[in-house]
Amino acid sequence: GGSAPASEPASAAADGTVQAEGMLWPVTPLPEKTKLTVSYLANSTAEAVTYLAQQKGWLEACNLEVEMVYFAGGPAQMEASTSWDVGTSGIGGMITGFSLNGEEYIWTRHPNFSECNRPRFGVPVLFPSCGNPDNGVHIFDGKAYPMETHGFADLCAWEVDSVGPDGVTLALESTPLTKFLYPFDFTVLMNYNLEGNTAAINMTVINEGDTNMPFSFGFHPYFKASKLENVDFDIKCATCSESAKGEQPAAPETITLTRKEGSADSIRLMTGVKSPMRFTDSGNGHKVTVSFDESVFTNGVLWQQDAESFVCMEPWNGWANSVNEADRHIELAPGASKTFAWSITIG
Repeated sequence: GGSAPASEPASAAADGTVQAEGMLWPVTPLPEKTKLTVSYLANSTAEAVTYLAQQKGWLEACNLEVEMVYFAGGPAQMEASTSWDVGTSGIGGMITGFSLNGEEYIWTRHPNFSECNRPRFGVPVLFPSCGNPDNGVHIFDGKAYPMETHGFADLCAWEVDSVGPDGVTLALESTPLTKFLYPFDFTVLMNYNLEGNTAAINMTVINEGDTNMPFSFGFHPYFKASKLENVDFDIKCATCSESAKGEQPAAPETITLTRKEGSADSIRLMTGVKSPMRFTDSGNGHKVTVSFDESVFTNGVLWQQDAESFVCMEPWNGWANSVNEADRHIELAPGASKTFAWSITIG
């Protein structure tokens, strides 16, 4: 329990900006006190940044008065309510379903979105990092910035950029809150297009700032599975292990994912992964193919949680600490952009 200690009130500079203790840059307060009611799903980590900003006095410095309200019944309950001005379900820019002939292939946690702190279902977007960096922080210019496991993109509210007959493009832009965790100006565009039984997925990252921007990324698709024992993988890779640390052992001829005695989950971490990765499920008849650019998605992850009917087959660009490590992440120059493509085919 306990609250974060509040900062001293901020005093205005000559140009009218304020910078309360702990704020990374000065801001111009709103001209008059503005009250906002902000909604969150109960027990969601999406509330953490707002809570911290409130406790530290940063919102007060901006002339904002925020009341936080909570919902336990998922996004549908939030959408049905008119009691809030700003809301986030904590579900960011991701696929939540993909079906063929009435058969759903994407696993959804039930009751819909309210059982977990972050979206552990669907196809979460991992940005600006994959996994958990060492000590839970990224180091930029000698300063430590706390980072969520798998980044924050799947916890942020995305906007609809455009809609077409067979697809949609969603946009995530940096904000003062994202810059508290990741001090860069960026735009991420996620384009989803349906091409028959294939979902074509394109991610464009744009550096909107004036300094080089390091990042890694990946995707965390949850696919329905009857039983882990019924799933056979067709994956070729250079190495395969249960830990990304240390020297990696050569991959066996056949990649398997089996339950580990006494463990709550099962994992395989692979490097030098060849496209495509496939699996078939003899129990439900599903076949899933994940195709990608091998020069970008160099790593792959298989993961399954005991007592849950899913298997994750994930294309990754980086590893847990790669943003902190030289030559192990992507770096965009100011004004530069890059697009990364992959796809999911079901049948």
